[in-house]
Amino acid sequence: MRTAGIAIAVLYLMFIIGSVTFIACEMHHECEGESCPICEELQTLEGMLLRSTAVILPAVIAITTYRLTNDIFNGYICTVIYDSPINLKVKLLN
Repeated sequence: MRTAGIAIAVLYLMFIIGSVTFIACEMHHECEGESCPICEELQTLEGMLLRSTAVILPAVIAITTYRLTNDIFNGYICTVIYDSPINLKVKLLN
């Protein structure tokens, strides 16, 4: 699972770097007018970057929040579970 996540992150990073590089290189191209294929590709890449950013940013925030709360509450939950009289072997005889 971890290697799949790393592979997806690397592919996403390659997509971002490639898109930004293409946009930067072709920004001042000789435009052919309304049906310019380079302009169409630039618009497509800009739209894809905006949509992917709108998806990735909330996912990163959610994962970060989950990891932080999991690390904070993990010690508390283990303390509550493992500090019972049965686990401490306390006899409750009167």
